Amino acid sequence: MGHNRALREESREIYDISGFDLGKWITYQRKRKKDGKLPSDRAAKLEEIGMVWDAADAKWNRRYAQAKAYFEENENLNIPSTYRTEDGFLLGMWVMGLRKARTGEGKGKQLTQNQIDKLTAIGMVWDGAFDTQWQSAYAKAEEYYQANGNLNIPYVYCTEDGYRLGQWLARQKSAKKAPGKNSNCVMTPERIAKLEKIGVAWDAPEREEKHSRGGSRDL
Repeated sequence: MGHNRALREESREIYDISGFDLGKWITYQRKRKKDGKLPSDRAAKLEEIGMVWDAADAKWNRRYAQAKAYFEENENLNIPSTYRTEDGFLLGMWVMGLRKARTGEGKGKQLTQNQIDKLTAIGMVWDGAFDTQWQSAYAKAEEYYQANGNLNIPYVYCTEDGYRLGQWLARQKSAKKAPGKNSNCVMTPERIAKLEKIGVAWDAPEREEKHSRGGSRDL
């Protein structure tokens, strides 16, 4: 333990004697390279020892490699928001952020076309898992409409496989009435048109009588 303390003190003494801030120097080299002022021979020497000119790109590529590994193992990028990589990184949240970045909704910088192409190549579904779930629920609503000729579904109604179709329909009406209130339920013009095609009545009051079958689980 005393030996380790001695090494730390020695390292601190060397750093103090030199007075050299390596981090600032590297940042300066990156700026000169970006501005076209760094001589090519110096750039080459720095690259020989592993210089990364764009730290943000390097970080993005590292996370992309993790997403690619997930895809190769699971054949999709429907990553749960709570999923963490071996180094503790919330990869699912990162993928969700990429979808927002593509549309300009995110707080970070937008994706380049090259990044979009790379993600698409490993199975990125840009509309996200929520769109897949919406389409599945819509198919159940369409089946109900074909069987009953309307969408006057009680709030507590469940399908035979236990899906809470009445609650789902109520969320669609709420999302149309108050856009943005529920980030997981976005009513696009296409979705509105599809629901109106199968007879949804946006202003109809919710039926509260019990009319359920099966269980009561959500997707």
